[in-house]
Amino acid sequence: MVLNTEFGDDDNKHIIAVNDYDSAFFGKLSAEDQALVTEDDRKKRQEIGTKFADDYYDLLTDTIMDGWGEGFHYCRIVPGEPIWQARARHEHYLAHMIGITRGANVLECGSGLGGPAREMARFVECNVTGISINKYQIGYSRKLTKEVGLSDKVKFVQGDFMKLPFADNTFDYVYSIEATAHAPDLNKCYKEIFRVLKPGGRFGTYEWCMTDAFDAQNAAHCAIRSRIERGNG
Repeated sequence: MVLNTEFGDDDNKHIIAVNDYDSAFFGKLSAEDQALVTEDDRKKRQEIGTKFADDYYDLLTDTIMDGWGEGFHYCRIVPGEPIWQARARHEHYLAHMIGITRGANVLECGSGLGGPAREMARFVECNVTGISINKYQIGYSRKLTKEVGLSDKVKFVQGDFMKLPFADNTFDYVYSIEATAHAPDLNKCYKEIFRVLKPGGRFGTYEWCMTDAFDAQNAAHCAIRSRIERGNG
């Protein structure tokens, strides 16, 4: 596992970060245990949701960047298509579907390293503010954005999308790409997004979800869900 380079050679910080993250799973780390995660376990983890997500990105940002580049999300891909092209198309499609317009004031909830925000700004020529709970990601996002000359169009704010640090009716559009799954309460997260949207504004998201095929009585299904929760923060 590659860890946040801000940790440097401080092995103690590495150990603390790993232990903090794993402690949120209450010892249920083996494949067999994954099927035994209870709703009470899940509720307890939600209560520490902000710290939990922050630990996740302290631990894995560098590793994910090595494999995924600057956009931490899945996308549809045509055989033989370069991943960077497929990812950009996925982001362009979202902008198109919610109707983001040139010059609009846009918020990205869960901005990662800012890859989608920069792509949105290029594609639509809009102004994007990205928010992430993770200090390391914010610093890296600002660095990458400055390097490509987009600092006048793309800004980043460290904060919690459960308590957005913006006034009511601030943004023309809001989007999130596989990020609000980190929210301990999705309804409250969406209410915050609604609050900062201007009247008539639009919110678009690619969201993790369970389908109707999920069976809470099926141990294999429960184990898969728990492994996704652990592996994706």
